[in-house]
Amino acid sequence: MESKLTFRANSQPDKSGGALIAVEGIDNVGKSTVVANLAARLQNLGYLLTVLNEFGSDLVGQTVRNLVRKAWSEIPAAAQPLLIAADRYPRYLRAFSTLDNPRRIILCDRYLHSAIIYQAVSNQVSPEQMLKTVRALYGNCFRPPDLTLLLNASVKTAERRGGTNIHNVEFLNSCLALLRDFSLGEKRILIDAEADETKVFQACEAAILHEVSPITRTLVPSSALNYCKSKNSSEVLFALRRGEEVFLQRKTWYPTGIYRIAGGGIEEGETPISTLRRELYEETGLTLDTLPHRLVTTLVYNHEIDESAFVSYLFEIDVGHQRQINPGADPDEGFEEWKAFNQERIRHIVLTLSTGLTKKVDWGMFRAVAMEAYLAHQAQN
Repeated sequence: MESKLTFRANSQPDKSGGALIAVEGIDNVGKSTVVANLAARLQNLGYLLTVLNEFGSDLVGQTVRNLVRKAWSEIPAAAQPLLIAADRYPRYLRAFSTLDNPRRIILCDRYLHSAIIYQAVSNQVSPEQMLKTVRALYGNCFRPPDLTLLLNASVKTAERRGGTNIHNVEFLNSCLALLRDFSLGEKRILIDAEADETKVFQACEAAILHEVSPITRTLVPSSALNYCKSKNSSEVLFALRRGEEVFLQRKTWYPTGIYRIAGGGIEEGETPISTLRRELYEETGLTLDTLPHRLVTTLVYNHEIDESAFVSYLFEIDVGHQRQINPGADPDEGFEEWKAFNQERIRHIVLTLSTGLTKKVDWGMFRAVAMEAYLAHQAQN
């Protein structure tokens, strides 16, 4: 069995879908280079990547830009955001429909921030006024990103790296001042873009890997994977934490001495959170809304990282100082007991699941993966 943990856990508890990430900044600070390098890196980690470029990357935008490139300032102020939205709207609509997949990252080489700020400065209105205009134009495509990385570099640096295109220094200084403070409600991280290209990329990569939920790619026996796929396309797993200990579950049909992290399949129409809520209540009688919980990692099995791969969402639920957990009441489930274990004893169970079972060996190796991932999470936090 091979297991590869890519990075630390997500800091946003209920976030089980993909991530929309914007890379922003004034002209010529290196946004496109950073986005290209980030896209390659994230794909290597197993993410499904969509890169959205700024105005002009599609046929409509290219046509408009070619027509008005030398006379953009002559376009009526009310028409400028309309032309840009006509280019971006269908691309955003297509891309955002994929964000329910936890392995999908949409990486934007500029997003709505620049459109709002540049047009606000050009038309001498406040960003708040332009925000109202843009929000109305984009409608159901107006979505705050999950994270914005602002490449923070001076206009002098931008000039040194490639000129200022159609904009003058005063204009770009005004845009930069507003971009530094402007937010659509997302988390923003300022990246020192005065540094060299490698350091800028490393800072952006570190920020993304800290904020976006991780993917664990691992190999398991095909017989175990096929069994799970025959029942569900994905599942939710959960560890019940009590201080330094974790409650694991045992059912009557488990091999002797074996306990495991509990879970169940995601049913049609459910989200990972709604499945977690249902499974927790069925197996313990506890209510999720009263307990702190977080997504620890997303496990994807076998080599293929595609839209149809089997996925396990691994959650941690803090049960406080609860002395015991009651097994579920459904006799058909074969619930036997919940028992608290420390890390050392969990490692022993993982080893037994991985290598020490003569029967149910595939099931054991499959379930060892999630427990191994959870141990790694505990070691990092």
